[in-house]
Amino acid sequence: MKILIISLELWADYSNGGNVFSNIFSGVNATFAQVYCSQGIPHNSLCYQYLQGTDKSFVKSSLLHKTPWRSFYPASEMSLERSNCESKDGLKSFFSKFKTPFFYFSRDVSRCCSSWKNKDLIDFVKQFSPDLIFAPNYSSPFMLKLDRFCQKVAGVPMVSYISDDNYSLKQLDFSLFFWIHRFWIRKEIRKTMARCSLLYTMTDEQKNELQPIFHLPIKILRKSALMISEPHKFVFGRLSMIYAGGLYNGRWRTLLHLAKTVVQMKSDGLAAECTIDIFTSCSNKKIVSKLVKCGCRVHAAVDSERLFDEYRKHDIALHVESFSKRMALRNRLSFSTKITDCLSSGCAVLAICPDSNAGLKFLARNQAAICVTNKKSLCHAIVSLSNPNVLESYSENALSLIGNDFKEEDNRLRLQADLLSIMNAKNRP
Repeated sequence: MKILIISLELWADYSNGGNVFSNIFSGVNATFAQVYCSQGIPHNSLCYQYLQGTDKSFVKSSLLHKTPWRSFYPASEMSLERSNCESKDGLKSFFSKFKTPFFYFSRDVSRCCSSWKNKDLIDFVKQFSPDLIFAPNYSSPFMLKLDRFCQKVAGVPMVSYISDDNYSLKQLDFSLFFWIHRFWIRKEIRKTMARCSLLYTMTDEQKNELQPIFHLPIKILRKSALMISEPHKFVFGRLSMIYAGGLYNGRWRTLLHLAKTVVQMKSDGLAAECTIDIFTSCSNKKIVSKLVKCGCRVHAAVDSERLFDEYRKHDIALHVESFSKRMALRNRLSFSTKITDCLSSGCAVLAICPDSNAGLKFLARNQAAICVTNKKSLCHAIVSLSNPNVLESYSENALSLIGNDFKEEDNRLRLQADLLSIMNAKNRP
């Protein structure tokens, strides 16, 4: 089976999106190629053929009518020096700094106006000759157009994967560009979903919401989890917390509130010795400085193997989301891939999220985490977690859930069976 993956992010094990690809496709009997639209050199053990477009190449293509694409095999044609140069690309940094509705909208316009429907793209797809296309659903009209074009060229079934609320109008934003972009996204999603044979999502809430809209098969697909061989040892009189992930979308504010609460409880004599370690790729010095001033220890992001070791050194794994109304609506259907890591860490899990968040609902339904849905109850949660018996109980619940619902072998067999069924259905007379 040959699978063409079309994605916004590069396939690198150290990045969130790339780690998900490696996780869900590990062990699947298939050959992979990828078309992706971001900076950087892929780093994984499953895929070796790539076609890349970047912000810079799309802008150049719009102005000079040149191809935005370049194909390569990472090991032979792209050096580490070139990768480092790309990571410092000014245009990428510009977009990253100004994550506003206007720039997301203008980026899609720029890409759509480029000469992207060209021989380079067509030849890459035809030469790989996929049996199936796997195209995650992004809130990007350009990516949705790219999905459909590649499917038309290949003439094969397409499977999609959605993890955020990219479609509904249950959003809060006062930018005109946000709503222009949103309606454009909705139009392109409807066109793309009409061409899909199967849609994966991470939450029952999103599945139930989209099923009557798109009328296609929708199934749950989440990251598989590592299984630990020995129980975690909790020590009375100290609490060590760990958060690993991005600080965007207001998550840093929730972590900051947690840190301030811990400091206040210490001064009031209500909390045991408590530390908070944060592993993140966030480069915003102001945000990092605020967290450090409140006692957090902020570290650079690490790969999955090193992170697993770090989890084992801590008592509580944190899952947080923003409590702002805007971000709560944006993330209400999301299931953070970090939830799987937290559950499999051996730690007790503390989830601090709005009660509308689908990930938190999943944890609460399965009693797999202490769930804090308002900031006022955070103090009580921390006091209860000071008891090693409580920590041990939640750790056991988390590991039990992982053992039942997140087994790598089960996920791999289900995914491979789905993809083979879709591929074979297309080939039947």
